[in-house]
Amino acid sequence: MSLSPEDLNDLVHRLCMKLHGTAEGPRELIGPGQAATVFRDRSRTGERWVLQCRRNRHVVPAETVHALAGQMLDVQASRGILVTTSWFEARSHAFAQRSGRIDLVDGRALKALLREHLGV
Repeated sequence: MSLSPEDLNDLVHRLCMKLHGTAEGPRELIGPGQAATVFRDRSRTGERWVLQCRRNRHVVPAETVHALAGQMLDVQASRGILVTTSWFEARSHAFAQRSGRIDLVDGRALKALLREHLGV
């Protein structure tokens, strides 16, 4: 929580690029402010993904996951990743599981990923 939203976005973007094997993915910010990052997962497949990062202290409501699904539809993304510093409610997990195209990363998992892949 000590990072600014922009710094957290940059850190999560670096993590995602490292996990998915590309450093180039075009970084295009969409939505109001810096709501999400659109990138191509791997240059071979050309899949478009949406990465959204939320710095929260409380539970992320299901409406946030629904909004990500809408952004995915808008930019014709095949996958969405929603990362938060807090946690997701059960309805969020249920919606993401039903969609089969949305990954939810809570604060605990984010810390583990950052430690393992970026040494942060």
